Amino acid sequence: MSIDPAPPARNRPLTGDARRWDAARDEYLAGSPAEAVCRRHDLRLATFRRRALREGWRRMDQPQPDTPPQQDEPLVIPEAPSGAIGDAPLTAAQMLDRCWSHIQAAVAAGRVIEARGWMRLYKDLKPFAHYEAIAAREARMEREAAERRE
Repeated sequence: MSIDPAPPARNRPLTGDARRWDAARDEYLAGSPAEAVCRRHDLRLATFRRRALREGWRRMDQPQPDTPPQQDEPLVIPEAPSGAIGDAPLTAAQMLDRCWSHIQAAVAAGRVIEARGWMRLYKDLKPFAHYEAIAAREARMEREAAERRE
C-alpha cells in the first residue's frame, strides 16, 4: 500500500506529543494494525480511532489505489501445444506462471486476501510442476537411449 501520509497541518515546531501522533498516523497509514501502533506509541485505541476520524486519516477515508485491469480472458501461452480441439490444457508449470501473475496483480492492487488465495494454489501446484519436469526429462532420456540403440 503506497499511501503518502498527510503533512502536519502546523506551522509551528512539533512538540513531543505532536511527533508521537504524527509517527502513529504514518505507521497506521503505512499498514500497521491500529492495535500495534497504539501499543508502540502508548495510545488508547479509542482515542486513536477518534482522532483518525476527526482528522480524516482512517484507512477507509484514503483514496483507493490504482488497480490494474481485471484479466477476463484466459492467459494465452504461445509455447502451449495445440490440441485437436482448441488449445491443450495448461501444464502445471504454465499454471504456476499464471498463478504468479495473478499474485502480482492482486498485491499491486492491494487485494491481499485474493493474493493469499492465489499463493495457496501456487504452493499446491508447485510439486506437480516439479514432477512434470522430472517425467519430461526421463522421457527425453529414454528417447535418446532408444535412438542410440537403433
